[in-house]
Amino acid sequence: MSIFSRYFRFSDATQTEKSLGRLTDQRGGRRHELVSQLAELDLSASEMPVSHRHLPPHDLRETTHRARSLGEPIRLRSLHCGTRFQTLVNSTASSLYGAGGRLARCLILTWRRFFGHCRQVTEERNWNLLVSNLQKGRCIPFLGAGACAGLLPLGPELARRWAERYGYPFEDDANLARVMQYVAVMEFNGDLPLLKEHLVQEVFHRTRLPDFGAEHQIHSLLARCDLPLYVTTNYDDFLTRSLKVHNKDPHEQISPWYAGSVSSPLPKDYTPTPKSPLVYHLHGHYRQPESMVVAEDDYIEYLIRLGGDSRTSSKRSLVPPVVNMALRKKSILFIGYSIADWTFLVLFRTLLRGLDETQRPWNVSVQLTPRTTGNEESARNYLEESFRRRNITVFWKSTEDFTKELARRMWGAAG
Repeated sequence: MSIFSRYFRFSDATQTEKSLGRLTDQRGGRRHELVSQLAELDLSASEMPVSHRHLPPHDLRETTHRARSLGEPIRLRSLHCGTRFQTLVNSTASSLYGAGGRLARCLILTWRRFFGHCRQVTEERNWNLLVSNLQKGRCIPFLGAGACAGLLPLGPELARRWAERYGYPFEDDANLARVMQYVAVMEFNGDLPLLKEHLVQEVFHRTRLPDFGAEHQIHSLLARCDLPLYVTTNYDDFLTRSLKVHNKDPHEQISPWYAGSVSSPLPKDYTPTPKSPLVYHLHGHYRQPESMVVAEDDYIEYLIRLGGDSRTSSKRSLVPPVVNMALRKKSILFIGYSIADWTFLVLFRTLLRGLDETQRPWNVSVQLTPRTTGNEESARNYLEESFRRRNITVFWKSTEDFTKELARRMWGAAG
């Protein structure tokens, strides 16, 4: 069976194959028997190695136009399917220099169907691997603000609210850290702890709690998994509450990044287990307002401490060994972060600093499609490739859609 009949259904597919087999290379006059080569290849996407699982779709027309302008053979460099297929694509694309109309469109559609099939196979494999990691306790949920969307105001929303209230004069009124820094200086005489107390009163004492018994609620779903460790940069206690609802005995610990930290160290005999998991708050907790990383000065101090700056007077580590070791050995599931957020990038790279690429476990980040001013597909391809280099696979879904699909795959819950 040829690759055409496998990935391209067309009423006159046989005639199309014969016609494509008669395409002539306009530059050399050599005939290319494309169909026979395609049939010989007999490539199955499911046979591709795991390391070749990232296959962004390409628009062959754009590639052909670029190749014409450069006067060189087309090379679909991102297609990791082996040398034989690479050679065949180049040969086929070269033949398309002089081909137009229906035949060119047919081949373009064929490639698109092939890439689409590869994506489906890749996505299915990624889902299976994620489910396996969660079921076997080899995964660490790492939650950001987006995991609480609809329950708590997100950073940009809160920043704009306070920017309007206190007359923030700059254009970046969606930048929470900068807005809070301004408010602290201009309204609270630089007293960040006092500002944080006001923030807690406004946000957390009026918040609506999620339904922790709902199977599609993200905290509830994660609490149902038998995992020993959860990490979050959120200030809320939704994870801890949900774990208790699901008959777990969680321990909370807050990163001691700030001067005068009152966060108690973990008991020496305590080891996180699925029945008694640890919830570690990297950026503080609303019950200890001074621990919250909110303003620009907070983020600067925090990142200096995280990087091991020698100027700090405290000898306590921001990330205890039990958490640090797990983050470096287990797969991480990022939920609620923007992969374009520099704070997230610095945090991720610092926590995994020193790990060789071959030692990095496979990680997942749940993301919404980025907003762009140009080609959305190009933006996604760039972000996928960029994070593939960090061994992070992107799931382009909302938290709600991701939760429903994960519940269906793990427990057969209806979507």
